[in-house]
Amino acid sequence: MIEIGKIQIMDETSIAEARNKVRILAQDLEFSSVDATKLAAITSDLSRVVYQNGGESSIVVGLDRTDDKYSLALRFQSDKKDVDISKAGAFFDTVCIAGAADGQGIEAFKAIPDRKFRPTQELSNRERHPIKDESSIVEVRNKVRLLARKLNFGSVEETKLATIASDLCRSMYQSGGESSIVFGYGKRDDKYGLLLNFHSEGKEIDAKRAGAFFNDVSTAGTKGGHQRVQAFKVIPEPEFEPSEEFIDLEKERLIRLSTAEMMSEVSRKNEQILQLYEDIKKQKEEIENWNEELEEKVQKRTVELEEANADLRETTQMMLQAEKMGAVGTMTAGVAHELNNPMMGILNFIQFCIERTDEEDRRYKYLRKAEDATKRCAEIVKNLLTFSHMKRDAEEFYTQQEINVLFQRIRDLISYRVSGNEIKLDIHNGDGVPPIWMVENNIQQVFLNLVINALDAIADSERKEIRIDIKSDGEFVNTSISDTGCGIDAKVISRIFDPFFTTKPVGKGTGLGLSVSRNIIDKHGGVVQCESEPGLGTTFRVLLPIEQRRET
Repeated sequence: MIEIGKIQIMDETSIAEARNKVRILAQDLEFSSVDATKLAAITSDLSRVVYQNGGESSIVVGLDRTDDKYSLALRFQSDKKDVDISKAGAFFDTVCIAGAADGQGIEAFKAIPDRKFRPTQELSNRERHPIKDESSIVEVRNKVRLLARKLNFGSVEETKLATIASDLCRSMYQSGGESSIVFGYGKRDDKYGLLLNFHSEGKEIDAKRAGAFFNDVSTAGTKGGHQRVQAFKVIPEPEFEPSEEFIDLEKERLIRLSTAEMMSEVSRKNEQILQLYEDIKKQKEEIENWNEELEEKVQKRTVELEEANADLRETTQMMLQAEKMGAVGTMTAGVAHELNNPMMGILNFIQFCIERTDEEDRRYKYLRKAEDATKRCAEIVKNLLTFSHMKRDAEEFYTQQEINVLFQRIRDLISYRVSGNEIKLDIHNGDGVPPIWMVENNIQQVFLNLVINALDAIADSERKEIRIDIKSDGEFVNTSISDTGCGIDAKVISRIFDPFFTTKPVGKGTGLGLSVSRNIIDKHGGVVQCESEPGLGTTFRVLLPIEQRRET
């Protein structure tokens, strides 16, 4: 008996392994699919019987020769007796039972259909490898490469052998059905070579690429729709002859080293994957850092752009205001000069008449009224000149004066309106308020204008009150003038300092008062602000520096 393989029957897994080995071997020996299935089934049944009897059991698969005819031979060994062989006897050609000191043995023989069959080196020393997934294909590639390296194939041929073997295995696997490969040795023209036997339940294995590299490739269909491809490659060393010892060692080595190399390959791939993961993680962190930096830069640039736009709007507003002021100033300067000369002539003529008119004369009081009206007109012209910057600081005389003194004068000037309209006027001068440097007449004009505006605002109010607070505020004297009048609409409050803008009815105001006042405050280095709420009143706040600080 030529022994092909021996399997220890230890559990259901080993029984399944025996079944598969017998079925695959039967297919290679060109048994029909029905006979191959029956052989496998009877093998598993007998294996289970010897296993269930207890003790140690095994099965040996091999070939036997009788009268120059080969048969598939199965030898079951059990250390217990009374193995039922009735089912095996109904199918096998010959079944023998032999008792032994250590148990019972069963030998079953089934004639091979091909009467011209002769066992080759690879069949008698086979190591079948099932193709069931991508991992098994990788394992085939590694086994072929290791075996080719042991047989002294060059690195290029070694790689080609492994690649073609894995491609054929993948082709068989993708075509469906069960597939396998057997590694062995064959002999052609007295030369030994590596023999790869591919078996597939699918059809049309593409062996063209193998034919271009291997020395001999044969393709044959088998019964039951199976296909087999044998590929033979001459070993580089002409004197090589595989001994049984060499074959046994290589079987063990292929099983051991291919698995080890697969594990090494898996480990290497895992390391590559881990390194790739670390690289991706690092790149992700860098991208996230870049995104954060970019967001910060965008936010910073956005804030800077908003600030620049705000500055631009403010600058544009100032330029427009400057243009308006310049245009109005030019116009008012021309008008003031044209009016000033005739106005002075009229005033001189009236004063000339007054000097020559007796006070008892009924015309005297009318001349005095005409003089007052003319002086008022002259004052308006003076305001226009102030607004148009026609007067220079050098022509103005700065002195130190207390603001409270100015308001006492203003109280006297407006006393007739306050008492006649039952208006409550309160002036509060804080403790320790110092005098400030000012052009006295100009600052008095500013406060008089603000108080007159307050009087106009409360004219129709039920509660008629004006409160004036004077106090120190750091380097400034802070003066606030509050009224209980109608207030100013929020839509127009930003325009109240524009020249010729007024909320008063036609004929009640020129729109120059607040514009002239702010111009005077600016020239003194101060600030004027307005807060108002319609229906509740208005507060003007004037901050004037204690030390002289002229506009530059």
